[in-house]
This record gives sequence, C-alpha cells and structure tokens, in this order.
Amino acid sequence: MKAMFYKFERYLLTEKMVSQNTMDAYRRDVFQFIDFIQKKYSLSDISQVESMHLKKFLEFLKKDIQIGARSSSRKLSALKSFYRFLQRYHEIPNITESVAFPKL
Repeated sequence: MKAMFYKFERYLLTEKMVSQNTMDAYRRDVFQFIDFIQKKYSLSDISQVESMHLKKFLEFLKKDIQIGARSSSRKLSALKSFYRFLQRYHEIPNITESVAFPKL
C-alpha cells in the first residue's frame, strides 16, 4: 500500500509542486491511515479498502486518539487527494466521495 503512496508523492512533488511541509503532512496522514487498516483489518491491497474503513479510521481518531475536528479534516483532505489520484491514475474507486468533513 505504501508503494502507491510513493507514486502519489512523486505526483505531488512533480505535477502539483506542493511544499515540503504539505508533503510531510500528507505522508504522516496517509501512512497513519494505512497503518490503521493494516493492523485493524489485515488489509494488504489498497483496492480492498472501503469507505467503511475510512469512517472507522475517523471514528478512531476522534474517540481513541481524541484529535479535534480541524486535525481530522486535514487528514481527510489528504486522504481525499490520495484517493482522487488513485482513481485517476490507477482506476481504484474513490472511497472518500461519500465521506463528509467533520463539522468545525
């Protein structure tokens, strides 16, 4: 799964030309999600991930880690970008389309 992120990382740096701070934040957020679904659901292929897994991740962040809505929104924004990339370049369904941002 992280191999897909590295392709996304190259896309962000070369085509989108994001700052290093943005890249670092995306890396932390996407890797946190990947680690969560690998540990909790034993998923090894990004195409196996469903929107339910993303909703459970956001619930985990809120209840277990107790991060605020602003931080959850940033993480969701990173994941939405990642999944738009996966959909466009790798034909992987965008599981983030049905997931709403937390209310701030």
